[in-house]
Amino acid sequence: MNDFKQIFDKFYKTISLNDIEKVKLMRRNDTKYIFNIAQLYGILKQASQTYKVLEVNNIIMQDYKTVYFDTPNFEMYTLHHNRKLNRYKIRKREYLNSKTSYLELKFKNNKGTTEKKRTKVGNITTKFNLIEKSFIETSTPYKISHLQPVLTNQFTRITLINLQKAERITLDINLSYQHNERRIELPNVCIAEVKQEGFSETEFKKILKNNKIYSNGYSKYCTGVVLLYKNLKYNNFKRKLTTISKLNNNDLYIS
Repeated sequence: MNDFKQIFDKFYKTISLNDIEKVKLMRRNDTKYIFNIAQLYGILKQASQTYKVLEVNNIIMQDYKTVYFDTPNFEMYTLHHNRKLNRYKIRKREYLNSKTSYLELKFKNNKGTTEKKRTKVGNITTKFNLIEKSFIETSTPYKISHLQPVLTNQFTRITLINLQKAERITLDINLSYQHNERRIELPNVCIAEVKQEGFSETEFKKILKNNKIYSNGYSKYCTGVVLLYKNLKYNNFKRKLTTISKLNNNDLYIS
C-alpha cells in the first residue's frame, strides 16, 4: 500500500468529487480486465500522464462494502451466467471512508449498455424499508418479498479520471467475499474497469494492451456466488475462475 501512495505522491494530480460531475456515467459502456496486482505499479506510472486520481476526504484508496441480493433460486445470477441481457443487479453499497451508503440498481440492456440508479440510505442492512421497497419495485421487475441477501463483498478502489474523454477507470484490489462463516480472499487479483460512453480506444486501454492484458468480462457478484455456493451451474464462468485461481497462486478449488 505504501508503494501505491508513493506513486500517487510522485506522479499524480488529484481531483475531487465536485470536479467529476460529467464523468458520473450512470449510463455507460464498461470494459473489464483481470490481472495480477504486481502489474498495477507499472500501469499506474504509465497512466499518470493522462489521468488524474480521485481523492475524497484526503484519501485516494477508498474502501467499499457491498451486500448483494437475489431471489432464492438466484435468478439474477442465472440470467448473467446464461448471457441474457436486460438483466438486473440489486445491492447496497457502503463507502466506508466517507460513511455513506446507497441502494444501487444496475440494469444491462439488450444493447450491452449499463444503466445505474441509486438512492442514499442509512447504514447497510439486509432489510428494506418502505422507501427502498418503492425504489426497487418501481425500477425493477422484482418484489422485495422475493429478495434475500446472498453475499457480502469488500474491496479497495482507486479511481482514475480523464476529463477530456469523459472516461473513468476503477481499479479494485483486496477483494474478499463472505457469506455466513465462509470467507474467500483474492489478494493478488486486480479488477480494472474502463467506463465510458461507447467503446472507443483510450490511453488506458492501450497501456493494458502494451502490458499484454486484454479485456475479460468480470462480475464481482457472479464470481462471489460461484466461490461461495457449490450447487449452482457455473460452466460459463470456468475459464475466468481458472484465471483467478492462477492469479491467486492456485489457492481455489476448480472442479
